[in-house]
Amino acid sequence: MAGHKTRTSVRPIRCFWVVARAVRFEMEKRLAPLLFKDESPLAPADPVSPAQRSPAARRKAATKRTEHAFPASSFRDLLDALGNLCRNRVRLRGAEASFHQLANANELQKHAFELLEINPGPRVDRTRRAWQRTSRSASGIARLRAKTSV
Repeated sequence: MAGHKTRTSVRPIRCFWVVARAVRFEMEKRLAPLLFKDESPLAPADPVSPAQRSPAARRKAATKRTEHAFPASSFRDLLDALGNLCRNRVRLRGAEASFHQLANANELQKHAFELLEINPGPRVDRTRRAWQRTSRSASGIARLRAKTSV
């Protein structure tokens, strides 16, 4: 059977979507204090009756602010705000030296990363450093060969 929707191609895609949905669920749960989401919904006495918002959720919806005075937002808007934090590679003019500099996080980003228990601090780019070491040693060997052949 020729086609892109064979049994072997659909299974990994389903697995990917299940994992992605689990990650999103966990992130929404941890970031609930910053979202338009009821953190502690009231359980109705009658299971058929519509759900009631908690007083904290009503206050968040009315003021459009969280209890820490951050603007309440949707999950997508919060991800967009977190996406503004980036790592820049800085190269100094006239030198071969370069380094990574992390953009300064604003208070909302800091609070969101605390809720997610993530430290967005600088990471070491091990593959780049390994390549630089080997290229330096290779160029050093080439210079040594040039000196000794003269």
